[in-house]
Amino acid sequence: MSIQEFCETNVITISMQATLQTAAKLMNDRCIGFLVVTNMDCEPTGVITDRDIVIKGVAENLVMDLATVGSVMTERIVSVPENASVATAVQAMREHHVRRLVLKSPDGRVYGVVTQDDLIGRLSRDMRDLNDVCTNQNGTRSRHRGHDFTQMA
Repeated sequence: MSIQEFCETNVITISMQATLQTAAKLMNDRCIGFLVVTNMDCEPTGVITDRDIVIKGVAENLVMDLATVGSVMTERIVSVPENASVATAVQAMREHHVRRLVLKSPDGRVYGVVTQDDLIGRLSRDMRDLNDVCTNQNGTRSRHRGHDFTQMA
């Protein structure tokens, strides 16, 4: 199964020169906890999470409307190819201890993002559907097993 089935392709970005206040407001307005950070040439240079803002900004008493995204962002972008398998994406999350991944197109541009929540939500629905299939089949088998076919003549 390809990770593309789980990703969000409408990637929200923010300039590394933007303020933490702007980043927090954007995350709040979009109900997201992760932004791809871009440089002045609009190339991805890092990521910022709601946790980065709290741990590196608020806890360090940075002034939210003066401190920049670039001052607290995580410069390392953990990514996988856009056509990677779900197993590859999960392995990357595990190895790098991240909950969000950037998917990159073959030319290196950002294709999308995927989160643990995206994976868990979709996979749990798939498991529930599979369980329903098994339950329905077991119920059918039980009815057949409960019938005494030797009594038929």
